Amino acid sequence: MALVLVATALISACGAHPAKRVSTVRSLSSPSFPAAVYPLAVAPHSGTSIEGDCASPVGVTTDPSAQTRTFTHLLNEAFHARSLQSELVEFDQAQWPDEVAGWTTPSPSAARLSYVARDVQVHAGWTESGTLEQLIGNACGSNLLQGTWIVSACYPGKVFAACDPGVTGTYGVIERSGTWLIWYVSSGYQGP
Repeated sequence: MALVLVATALISACGAHPAKRVSTVRSLSSPSFPAAVYPLAVAPHSGTSIEGDCASPVGVTTDPSAQTRTFTHLLNEAFHARSLQSELVEFDQAQWPDEVAGWTTPSPSAARLSYVARDVQVHAGWTESGTLEQLIGNACGSNLLQGTWIVSACYPGKVFAACDPGVTGTYGVIERSGTWLIWYVSSGYQGP
């Protein structure tokens, strides 16, 4: 019931000023979302152009090690979720308003393709100096950038190298308290 009330509040807050989005999530209290893993999102620094909120840098592992299979598993879990709550578990609170707004119940009979390693491209955000890394660093600070992996993917079953950049998704992924979370989502390829 609490999740339904929060979902309703989040849906009405989408498109609102980032500070307002952050405050609407405060009412969520559930054992499924411990504060050490899901702290409140933070508003981006003023004057920056990042869409949405920033993940809190609190508890984010800087320079985390990971393999491509870590990220393919995370994408599969996030996009195969059968409920809003199971989807939100894969995302940082910075992304929750958008996930709630875009939620539709998947059809059980729909084809459920899964990502494999060749479907994704992964690079450590802190090792690049591209536009996306500058955007994250300027809007959210170097501490968050130091823990962000940039993951780009087409759709499951499409080798990334053969994918049209215009139909990819780019995700900012962090590790906090041993849990991998998607905190940033954008359409189109934004890699190096």
